[in-house]
Amino acid sequence: MDKKIVIETTPENDRRTVAEREYQIKNIWNHHQEMIRRAAVGQKPKDIAAALGVTTATVGNVIYSELGKKAIAALQAEMNTRVVDVGRRIREIAPDAIDLIDKVVNYHKLNPEEKVALNGEIPDIKTRISTSLDILDRAGHGAVKKVAGVIAHGVMTKSDIEEIKRRGRMSLDRAEEIEEATIEVVNNNSDSGGNENER
Repeated sequence: MDKKIVIETTPENDRRTVAEREYQIKNIWNHHQEMIRRAAVGQKPKDIAAALGVTTATVGNVIYSELGKKAIAALQAEMNTRVVDVGRRIREIAPDAIDLIDKVVNYHKLNPEEKVALNGEIPDIKTRISTSLDILDRAGHGAVKKVAGVIAHGVMTKSDIEEIKRRGRMSLDRAEEIEEATIEVVNNNSDSGGNENER
């Protein structure tokens, strides 16, 4: 039988320096915070464990603890607030984006002072129009997107076409047979002597 030796670590026999112990505590705390951050954005415990090089059980202990749950809830609430703030700000500046696009599109209608003001601004007009279009897109007024389909072309011989027609006729004949059989069964049931409750 192998004997196991257990050495208890006490402040007296722990040879690590205070700085080393503090570093380990900070390292553990940082790992726990990273687990909580990743869980708050929806990453699964298995994926968090793989990314951080720890066990799934360790991740579960951290994120499902009372402190972990509270920290995750607080982070998610903060993220939701930021999303709302960004959305509100985009809606606020969307009218300015529309005005700029209107000025650029209708440049020929502007008076000379407006033209000078429009061209003399920094950043240049291309950057501003690009930014304005991005803002409109984020505000839900994006450009119409074209959906491209792929059409496959092939060469068929006359016999290929005849075979396709033959199969189509066979399918149609089979469908008519099924329909006739269904009608016949329905008619036989209705002719079989009335209601089952009367028997």
